[in-house]
Amino acid sequence: MSGFARFVGPEPVSFELIPYRGVDGDGPVYRATERPCWFTLKTDVPVSGGWVRIFYDSSLLETPERPVVRFEGRHDSTDHVLPAATFGRQSWIGFVPEGTTAVRVSPRSQVGWFGFRVAHIERLSLARMLALAASRNVGRTALAVLTTALMMRTAQRINLRVAVTGTPLSRYDEWRKANLRPIDPNGIDAIPTTRQPHIRVVVVNSGDALAEGPLVQSLQQQRYLHHSIVQAPPSIDDADIDVRQAVAADPELLKGLRSDDLIVAVPSDWCVPPTTLFAVANAAETEPDSPAFYGDDDELSEDGRHHSPRFRTAYDPLLASTGFYNSIPMFWRVACLTAKPGAGQTPKPLSRILFTRGGSGGRVKRAARSSPPRGLGEARRLPLVSIIIPTRNNHRLLARCIDAVKASDWPEFEVIVVDNGSDEKASLTYLRSLESDRCFKIVRDDGPFNFSRLCNMGAYIAAGALLVFLNNDVIADDPLWIRSMAHHALQPDIGAVGMKLLFGNGRLQHIGAVAGLTGLVGHIDVGLEPSQAGLLERNLLDHRVGAVTGACLMIRRSLFWSQNGFNEEAYPIEYNDIDLCYRLAERGFSNVVVARRHLTHLESYTRGKTAVNAYPLERRAFARDWNDMIRSDPYFHPALSLATHIPQLG
Repeated sequence: MSGFARFVGPEPVSFELIPYRGVDGDGPVYRATERPCWFTLKTDVPVSGGWVRIFYDSSLLETPERPVVRFEGRHDSTDHVLPAATFGRQSWIGFVPEGTTAVRVSPRSQVGWFGFRVAHIERLSLARMLALAASRNVGRTALAVLTTALMMRTAQRINLRVAVTGTPLSRYDEWRKANLRPIDPNGIDAIPTTRQPHIRVVVVNSGDALAEGPLVQSLQQQRYLHHSIVQAPPSIDDADIDVRQAVAADPELLKGLRSDDLIVAVPSDWCVPPTTLFAVANAAETEPDSPAFYGDDDELSEDGRHHSPRFRTAYDPLLASTGFYNSIPMFWRVACLTAKPGAGQTPKPLSRILFTRGGSGGRVKRAARSSPPRGLGEARRLPLVSIIIPTRNNHRLLARCIDAVKASDWPEFEVIVVDNGSDEKASLTYLRSLESDRCFKIVRDDGPFNFSRLCNMGAYIAAGALLVFLNNDVIADDPLWIRSMAHHALQPDIGAVGMKLLFGNGRLQHIGAVAGLTGLVGHIDVGLEPSQAGLLERNLLDHRVGAVTGACLMIRRSLFWSQNGFNEEAYPIEYNDIDLCYRLAERGFSNVVVARRHLTHLESYTRGKTAVNAYPLERRAFARDWNDMIRSDPYFHPALSLATHIPQLG
């Protein structure tokens, strides 16, 4: 080993994982008695003020979840959301703040049994960090070196953290191998169960050689023995593997099964990893109200490399209407086979690889991408829409926004301009000119800038059944934009509706907000071309998301006020839109982003760009109020990194 290698090599740290709050057991299997549960991670040497790498394992039988590490100081604490161990093993690299007095770890946010252990901890010198960073991201490493030389420590740490975090999806095979842990049925994977359901696998397109296909051979290697294999009717093909259709064609497929047993249809050339049936059986016990379960899959190349993982998130009826789930093996409870997924009947994602695709590749038979309009029958009178636009000065920008709004094909709308103290003569003249149009209302508010208050003020005087909150730097250059949003907003189960937004240069700016992304919340797929499909083609399909931006947000007026509008006290400027969306989701409403059409957003044109870590009070309030969402956004897969806007592996 060279002298440089010895210098940059990691330094192992001895440690002890001690139950701290809401957890029972001696490990590695524990029982969480409150949510979230916490451990103390006690090290034999101080780790504050330096970089560490923590290696940890979780059970292969549970739905993966992102752990949280908390560094507590004398006066405050800092939380970091770690990557989920989707293949049983993971690691995290981070900087421990100076003055840290205690390190806590929360592996799970739910009550019940779970498996977890910290396998190894090592301290990393700055030289080691630079070497790691250089091997993964040369550009960020160069910035880290520059900021190190300039003594810009915060910028240095940000650049190093980004450089060593995340793995491109193209390197999925090596990422999988690095994190793949064999099942340990007598240790961390020994999750207590009370009943093991029988799982029947219906083999699709097996021909006459049922026992010779890859699927059957992999099922014979399953550690979970309570399963059986039958052949699907010839009418079922691998482009639409809904086991309910197979059962309808041949009810004998259910022979010998009980109501709480499970049945699934799988193409004959797919393979099943050794832990799949164990994980499904565990989910069936821990999620007794779920009618069905599904997971992820990848593909195996001829040279033995795994690639093209399909990571799926929470069940989405909008995507289901396009045939999105047709090629997904769904494990259905026998008792629920005739139920239509909906309220109280929502399939549950297991968020781990349950299958490896074969030559059929999981062909998808889909409906047209442009979902048919919902809730806008020709005979129905379309409701009045109130468009609320906060503004200050810059009348040319506002005029451009309003001119585009006037071109909408929606038959009846009003525009409420909330002026926050404009003092430019040209702007005041333009606002007065609008008052002569009966479709416009002008409201004056000379108080300090508070976006939530301005929006609420406009909503107070709105007459429309639908409200649209629109930034004055959004150019609604598609005449069908209101109609596209109203298709969803008029549905009783839908909360807020947002739009696909593009930057002025035509690149993607918004297709939904993800909790925890690049901090507290961020936009996914920023910078893509608008025609790029994104993960699983969701950027081309209207779909459900955790939250949408308030730059263009539609909601029923009655629903908006049932949530008391935007929170003017806690979120006067930032996070008010995301907070509203999460409050809606907490009460059972789903938020939707329209991806079939797009508008242009000249982001922050009026107020200018927001500095990183601006508005610390709002950041602290958001971290306090929505900790669970930051940790586990149901519409963002736990295998993906939270460090980048473009999806990478965690």
